Amino acid sequence: MASTTLTLLPGLRGRQWRIGDFSVVVSPRTEPPFPVQAFLLEEDTWRVLSAPVRLPPMEEHPVRVMTDLIGQRPQRPGTLLIRGRRWEAIVVDLEQEPICRQEWVRQASMRALAAAADRRLRTLALPLLGSRHGGLTPARSLQTLLEVLQETPGNGALKVWLQVPASAIGPLTARVAAAAASPS
Repeated sequence: MASTTLTLLPGLRGRQWRIGDFSVVVSPRTEPPFPVQAFLLEEDTWRVLSAPVRLPPMEEHPVRVMTDLIGQRPQRPGTLLIRGRRWEAIVVDLEQEPICRQEWVRQASMRALAAAADRRLRTLALPLLGSRHGGLTPARSLQTLLEVLQETPGNGALKVWLQVPASAIGPLTARVAAAAASPS
């Protein structure tokens, strides 16, 4: 049996859809449809998922570094940490089972949209939270994000870049198009 490859239909690439109060564009992470003012990253409670693989040489004595680490506490799942343009959605807790829950994705996404409104941002990159490290399927993560976009009030000015895996661009874009076509 021959394998089939799903691709994005011509005319859908770069298309904007209205989901709730938000303008949404679906595109792979490697193909930004527009410059973004802030981008959301999937992170765990101890913030090790985004830690660099190679650490730069330490300028402080190792005992001082270890002493500073003693007071560290994990972040609460569902929270949002803002570090300039880099926003970290805490949606993975490696000490719990399951390690990612849709409610955490929902909470962090709602906080990100609220923070974008507070800062009067015009653009935001939003990945499928929980699907990279948390074990959620891209479809499940997308469904949660679409619900959040439909339920969260906005000012109508925010453009959201939904970052989806290139391998699933066709089916996920179809879900966004269907959500935009259905009455809220």
